[in-house]
Amino acid sequence: MLISTSFLAKAAKTYNDAKKRQQKVREKYKELYGNGVSVGQSIGRGINTGFELFILMIAVVFFLLELVVLFYSIMMARYCTKSGSERVVHFTLAAMFTFPYALISIFFSPCAKAALRGNWKNGRK
Repeated sequence: MLISTSFLAKAAKTYNDAKKRQQKVREKYKELYGNGVSVGQSIGRGINTGFELFILMIAVVFFLLELVVLFYSIMMARYCTKSGSERVVHFTLAAMFTFPYALISIFFSPCAKAALRGNWKNGRK
């Protein structure tokens, strides 16, 4: 979750900055109407804003994908670990390092493999 949330926050900030720059160019172009800001500059700023929007959409998709993997990771940690400090450690790992935790659990834990197949009750220790 650390990577996707920071990626999403950075993409949103960059998009907002690009949008503000585009608005300034439009206002300046309206004031001067060709004397200081060319149409090419305005188009360039618009393309830049569009690219930043595309990056923001990719960040949102990546964040949603990581939320789905986080759900499965927490369910694997819940059903495949003993209650107590072991489960707390696994929950923390699942929340902080979602993709590595999920991949390592699936590769090395038969319970996690069974849980991923949908056998939540059969894979429980």
